[in-house]
Formats: sequence, C-alpha cells, structure tokens
Amino acid sequence: FAVPIDLARNVMQQIIEHGRVERAGLRVLVTDVTAEDAAYVGLDSIVGVKLDRFPPGEESPAEKAGMKPGDVITSIDGQPVRYVAQLQQVVGFRHAGETVRVEVMRGDGKHDFTVRLAGVAGSATPDAPAAPETPAPKGTPDTGKNLLGLTVEPLTPTLAAQSFLPPATKGLLIRSIKEGAPAEEKLCPADACGRPADVITEIEGKPVRSEAELRDALNGGKHGIVTLTVVAGDQHDRTATPRIVRLRIAGGN
Repeated sequence: FAVPIDLARNVMQQIIEHGRVERAGLRVLVTDVTAEDAAYVGLDSIVGVKLDRFPPGEESPAEKAGMKPGDVITSIDGQPVRYVAQLQQVVGFRHAGETVRVEVMRGDGKHDFTVRLAGVAGSATPDAPAAPETPAPKGTPDTGKNLLGLTVEPLTPTLAAQSFLPPATKGLLIRSIKEGAPAEEKLCPADACGRPADVITEIEGKPVRSEAELRDALNGGKHGIVTLTVVAGDQHDRTATPRIVRLRIAGGN
C-alpha cells in the first residue's frame, strides 16, 4: 500500500530522535458518517467523522475544548477529513502537546475548536472507532404509535440488571422494531440479535423515560432526522456503553 512521503518522513524523524514513534490523539471514539448524520448537520455529501463518545475514565482534550458527542468532524487544520482512517493519519503522528484546529458540523451549523493533542500510550490507535452499529434482525410488528416504529418499555432496575446495565440507568428499552423501519438496521431490540438490547436514554439531548417523552422529543429533529443517545450493556463488566445514532422519522424528508 502507498504511504504518503510526508508521513514516512515524520515517522523516520521520530525514530531518529526518540528511538520510537510517538503518537497523539484527540481522545475520542469515532465512526464514519452515515447518510443521516450528513443530512442532520447539513452536509451535501456523506463525508466526515462522527464523534460517538469520549473514553470513560480519562480526560479528553476534545471534550475539554467544547466538542460534543454527535459532532461531525470535517477538517483538521483546514485539511478535509472524510473518514476515520484519514483522521487517524492526520492526527496520529503529530506530537502530544501540539494544538490543532478542529472544524465540526452540528445541527446549528459550523463550529471551530482548538484542541491540544494528548499522547497515546502503546500501540493503540489515537482515535479508535467505536464498536460498529450492529444491524438488527427483523423485529416483531410495532404496536406503539411513535414515529420511529419502535415498541419500548421504561427501564426498571430489574430490567437494567437483566440487560447487564448499572441499576441506576434510566431510559427506554427497545422491545421490538417495526419491519422496514429505519431503526431496523441500526438498533438492537430485546432477544433479537445475540447481545443485550439497546436502551434509548436521550433524544435530541432530552432524557426520555416514557413513551410520551419519546413522542415529544421526536419533534426536535432536523430535516426529518433525530439524534438518539443509545446505551447497550456489557455482559462482562455491566457498564453502559453509549453511542450516537441518527434516524429518519416516519414522514421525514
């Protein structure tokens, strides 16, 4: 495969000076942009990198600078960023302590942030992709009336324990997904995809604890698309792993 000459020169210089390759990162977990992400933030094409979440238990310089989950990173220091691997290449071989100008798109337009890069220990990638959104098998017909085609149930401490989530987790457990609904390819209902079901905790930044709150929150989308914060339990350590999912709502353009 081809390696850009400036990247190869950077690596060689670091080995000469330090005896190893130093890597830097924004300390974010990211995924490639979807069509819904692009439409939501007003991009004309499906390019960019979506900030899914910040690594737990550590300070993220991106978060400190003001970036938020759901942001779509479009450039670093004026250089367009179209996909995750490109972001890793642009940032990863900078030096810890360097600052970069990060341009992001949100639902309310373009924002610029100055981020001081953090060092990345070991061989881990500087800005690792979040776990891919697992396509969900076809769910049972929806009996609810929300515009996402979901049947949901308020999460109780008992349901949280059964879903391998911390007992204090609040949200709506996805019981089933209407066949053909946009959510069918992006969310996991209970007992349907070999892992704990997804739980919706927020829509458009608003906590949702009931079907009524869910229906009200669906009015806050842009371009017929809404932003969901979704968590899924971990069978090994019972932690809530959040991610950002954008969905078209019924009747959305």
